[in-house]
Amino acid sequence: MKKSIYEIYVPVTSQEQADRLKGICLEYGLPIWDMGFDYFSSSCNFLTFNNKNKIVAIFSDNLGKTQITESDFLELAKEFKNQ
Repeated sequence: MKKSIYEIYVPVTSQEQADRLKGICLEYGLPIWDMGFDYFSSSCNFLTFNNKNKIVAIFSDNLGKTQITESDFLELAKEFKNQ
């Protein structure tokens, strides 16, 4: 089954990766929490869409979603923009 941007998470391992993911979100119009892209290896390391606040950010919980790669996230972001 194909996943949507709302059903996935991307493991984040560095600030550099967090910055790349933020750039993807901005480029493709995903709603973000700007401060939500600071990488904290010990607590927050899952990029995902938060259903409560309707934003994409890096959180401490993957919320039981499906893990995907950064390149898969890019493809989903492109699909989001085209909706």
